[in-house]
Amino acid sequence: TSGVRLAPSTLALCHAYYQRFRQSPELFEDRSRMEAFVYDPAWVDAKFAARQGQPDRRDYAILLEEKVIGELVFKHIDPEKRQCELGICLANDHDKNHGYGTAAEKLALRLGFEELGMETILADSLLANTRSQHVLKKAGFRFVSEDERFRYYRITREEYLADRGEERA
Repeated sequence: TSGVRLAPSTLALCHAYYQRFRQSPELFEDRSRMEAFVYDPAWVDAKFAARQGQPDRRDYAILLEEKVIGELVFKHIDPEKRQCELGICLANDHDKNHGYGTAAEKLALRLGFEELGMETILADSLLANTRSQHVLKKAGFRFVSEDERFRYYRITREEYLADRGEERA
């Protein structure tokens, strides 16, 4: 989807994300515990500051043109294994079902494999979050396993390069 890009997270981008953020029921195992999110600038400042000190993490804003529509993170980056986990969250339901999440994940795979030098990228999704599972598969992730809470996915550099070759053919 044209217009979707990733930008390294800044405090301003983080605030823009949380100003638009709305809770999504599929992100709660126990939906009775879901509460409306209330934007709190001090909370965002603290969250951003805490993330900055983590050497095994890279945070990005997902932009549609200049509007922040989500956040994406590479976490648990292991430089020796050349492996990390990918997390993504779109700000609200208005940003879903337009292909933006798939586009962002494909950009993330290119960044992870081609710039960060990863060999394997992992991801997971709550069992109830079938939309996320669908997007992971569309982006090229392969289902690995599931437990009582999550479905687990992975993609290797080799699979990524093979998928890119098929797209070009």
